[in-house]
Amino acid sequence: MARNISLNFRVVEGRDLPAKDVSGNSDPYCIVKVDHEVVARTATVWRNLNPFWGEEFTLHLPLDFHHLAFYVLDEDTIGHDDIIGKISLSKETIAAASPRGIDSWLNLSHVDPDEEVQGEIHLDVKLWTEAQGPRLRCHIIEARDLAPRDLSGTSDPFARIFWGSQSLDTVTIKKTRFPHWDEVLELHGEEGPLRVEVWDWDMVGKNDFLGMVEFPPDVLLQCPPSGWFRLLPFASAEEDAGGKLGALRLKVRLAEERILPSVYYQPLIDLLVESVLSPAQDDTVTPLAMLDEVSSGESRQDIATQLVKIFLGRGLAVPLLDYLNLREVSRTNEETKADRSGLAVVGRTHLRQDLDLGVLGYKSSSHVTQGFSKLAWCEQSVGAGPGQVRTSIPVCRICAVERVDENAFQQPHMMQVITKNRDGQLDTMYIQCKNVNELNQWLSAIRKASVCNEGMLPSCHPGAFRGNRWTCCLQQDRTVQGCSRTHSAVTLGDWSDPLDPDTEAQMVYQQLLLGRDKLRKKYIEFSEEKIKLEQEVMKGQSCLEEERSGVPEQERPPTATAAAHLLAVLEDLEQAHKTFEQQEKEQVARGSLHS
Repeated sequence: MARNISLNFRVVEGRDLPAKDVSGNSDPYCIVKVDHEVVARTATVWRNLNPFWGEEFTLHLPLDFHHLAFYVLDEDTIGHDDIIGKISLSKETIAAASPRGIDSWLNLSHVDPDEEVQGEIHLDVKLWTEAQGPRLRCHIIEARDLAPRDLSGTSDPFARIFWGSQSLDTVTIKKTRFPHWDEVLELHGEEGPLRVEVWDWDMVGKNDFLGMVEFPPDVLLQCPPSGWFRLLPFASAEEDAGGKLGALRLKVRLAEERILPSVYYQPLIDLLVESVLSPAQDDTVTPLAMLDEVSSGESRQDIATQLVKIFLGRGLAVPLLDYLNLREVSRTNEETKADRSGLAVVGRTHLRQDLDLGVLGYKSSSHVTQGFSKLAWCEQSVGAGPGQVRTSIPVCRICAVERVDENAFQQPHMMQVITKNRDGQLDTMYIQCKNVNELNQWLSAIRKASVCNEGMLPSCHPGAFRGNRWTCCLQQDRTVQGCSRTHSAVTLGDWSDPLDPDTEAQMVYQQLLLGRDKLRKKYIEFSEEKIKLEQEVMKGQSCLEEERSGVPEQERPPTATAAAHLLAVLEDLEQAHKTFEQQEKEQVARGSLHS
């Protein structure tokens, strides 16, 4: 069983932004970051202090993400873009607004460089008592993904530890965001919290803060820290600028779902597939048609999207398209024709877009609905001048797909695909994308296509091996283990990615839950035993028991049978969720007892 977090956000518009150009205007755009990783960029609205974007994105996120940030910048054709301000939302803030989410104007805040920290530090700390008093040993091993503070896109990091009134520094490692110190610093004779800070050394001016982590005395004594720790900014209350920097209207909604093993969704998927492969003479009696009827108007877009993914993933895109076309043709009266905003039109539109355009621009060696066995594209080769290289990579050989640091080739929006060749050796292909949105689409699609591959790498180098060393961690061994962990769960949610049927089936289940009362009503209306059902409901028996056992299936009208099947599937899925939820609570309780 897995958990899925979907984050939907819409950058609607801005107002009263400050002028950054001599013309008295700005050219604003937004970038969106999740835990300091850029996940989306809006278009630039030229010469406008009250821009309208109206751009919407959906992300699938790991459970341990911390915050979402929106930055407004002024695009400049010469030099660096000016930062206007930002809005930062913690996971807790977004979750507290569920299920409706956030939909409001929020004032922009100043961007404090000391709060723009990122990355992790690897530590091994020990504390023991000697005759002379307590002694602390802090092994500072390495750090990764530090914020770039220099124009070169790197930093010159060193670490500093504080314990009581004492402090010690590591050496400074030049031009890297992935320093490897492997230094042991020892202090003795005092007690108190341990604070480890990371700084960027500057020859001129003050050093730049890169982040810190702090451990209280009880943690040092009871559970000495050992492992990777997320770097944090100095504690400060972030305040907006009181409207002086303008405001953004944002819509943000977080949905967390428990995804059951595939076997639990199979009865629901079978019902939907049967509706398409063995359609009834009366279009209104299939479970798929009933799903359409009991769904609210605003949810039909989502349901159509989810159904398209499910049928694409099973190789049934063409039968679904035929079914939707026949369903629409069979509606002959004007009242029904007016209701063409349902699943038929939306689903057919999505299917045609997918079948005509492919998925995110890459092609499979077989039909698009049969899954992806090979990625093929024609890209500018890094360092190859104006020439282009056509490349084909079997998906089964992919070991990692990651971003590339901009300073590796002095080029933005680059990614790397690491594969294992027939001899077991690792090969790396570097690809430059047009913009950050295209980059994220490729990362999302390839990560999902290769998520079940054997031999996926836990780490890689975000730089390149040039000049006999890695540009990221500066190590001179080409085969040394990667200095940054790889990613697999952070993906853009795109309707044209049919590779997660369990998640889509869970979404359909949620929509059916919302329409369960309508489904029950339809069952009662069409049942030959309506009076009997009403009498037993009055006696206190649950309607659902009657739905499953009261009326022989062969005597029910087809509509009642379809409704009964859907209600039975709903009950089974609901019970499975309750069982897994109880198991999770018991595991948490056992963990608390052990700790």
